[in-house]
Amino acid sequence: MNRRMINTTNMLGVAHRFATDHPLTPPSTAATALITAVGKAYTTMLALGSAQSGGSAEWQNGTDQRSLAAQALRDYLRDLVDTAVVLDAELYPE
Repeated sequence: MNRRMINTTNMLGVAHRFATDHPLTPPSTAATALITAVGKAYTTMLALGSAQSGGSAEWQNGTDQRSLAAQALRDYLRDLVDTAVVLDAELYPE
């Protein structure tokens, strides 16, 4: 796993942990869906990284899949930020 993939995986893990540790009150269905997608993609990246570093026969395929998963996660995070920007500041102060 190269440095960029490690940084991307770490970023996604931190973003997911923050979102689960600081739930929105009242909940937002759009944000909840995005947070779930980020968590799923993060888990996928960890699994693909393990398969690659474990020396499985599909190590090259794992690299490609992890790269696609990282791009999808960045897209979800952009959507999450776009959702956060339009939330009512009085309902969601932080």
